Amino acid sequence: TWDSGSGFGAQVAITNNGPAWTSWTLTYAYDAYGDNQTLQNGWNGVWTQSGKNVTVTNTSWNGSVASGGR
Repeated sequence: TWDSGSGFGAQVAITNNGPAWTSWTLTYAYDAYGDNQTLQNGWNGVWTQSGKNVTVTNTSWNGSVASGGR
């Protein structure tokens, strides 16, 4: 991760602790003090932002995750 004072980067790993998946979704929101925070880019998913809420869904090649997989 990094923080330049005017932007930041983060790495997230999703681990499947249950039965196998065929798709996944990750959501997060910027806090109330992040008035001007906007998503610039993301990798290994389909990224969208609506207001402070960001949603990431799997791509066509990484939706299936075996039990115990990442």
